[in-house]
Amino acid sequence: MGEATRAMCFALRHPGPGQKPLKLKAIQKILKKKDGKKRPTLQAISKAANTYGNVKKKRGRKLGQRATTKEEDHKILQSFRKASILML
Repeated sequence: MGEATRAMCFALRHPGPGQKPLKLKAIQKILKKKDGKKRPTLQAISKAANTYGNVKKKRGRKLGQRATTKEEDHKILQSFRKASILML
């Protein structure tokens, strides 16, 4: 679901003060997926409306952190080269 669609889900589900939120089925009738034919599921609309403003945490390893040591990298590269020569 794109950012614009997620924002629309949030806006329709959390309107300003004094207004009632739209039901999920009503929002589903308004929205369409990128292909223009199918509609998003009720679960997808609910999740998009609830998590729209959340800040995503960083993922992956920290800068400079390695999964293998340089010695292990060297052994892996040697075995890869040996295997690639055998395949030829």
